[in-house]
Amino acid sequence: MKTRTLLKAISYKPFLALIAILSASFIITTTSCHVGSDGRPGLAYITFEWEVSKPDFIDCGTPAVPPNFYYGTYYRISPGWYTAFYEGKVWTGQAWGTYAWEMDYEIWVNPGQRGGYGYNGKDGLNTYMNFVCTPYGPKIYRHESYMRKAQDSDSDDTAREEVTGTDGTVEFQAGEYSVRMTYRKVEPRGTDAKSGNFPLN
Repeated sequence: MKTRTLLKAISYKPFLALIAILSASFIITTTSCHVGSDGRPGLAYITFEWEVSKPDFIDCGTPAVPPNFYYGTYYRISPGWYTAFYEGKVWTGQAWGTYAWEMDYEIWVNPGQRGGYGYNGKDGLNTYMNFVCTPYGPKIYRHESYMRKAQDSDSDDTAREEVTGTDGTVEFQAGEYSVRMTYRKVEPRGTDAKSGNFPLN
């Protein structure tokens, strides 16, 4: 009787060892096959500035910029298409001339990277758009950074477009996106307009 029990126990040992090996390999396999989470989309920021002649009136075309705002300050904005307008006066060397420009511009966000087996995806880069109002047409600058403040960035991923003339479209490649700004010279609205943005500086 003891011999039979002993033989039975001996025959189970390889089976138990096999179960232990399979269990260990299953644990190792499932942990290494963990799919990481996708990175969050980056944020988008916008700022308005001016050169040569400060506009008498500006409508930034988005509620992201408060009614009373500061030139050169970045404001967080949602992706989409917006229309801005500004007008003012400029000294031509002999007399004061008026100018007015309107522009349609696109704001986008960079998607986060997809997560993979054993790692999480990186968050998308933040996008910073600078619109410079000049009497001769708007200028657009953009750059991307992980930093929250654009001036702290040493990113080489910077694009600059200078716009001159009476109307046209500016388009450049920004990562996965084709960014477009359409601008046109228009008639002044007059500074008595009730809506718009009013700079505090």
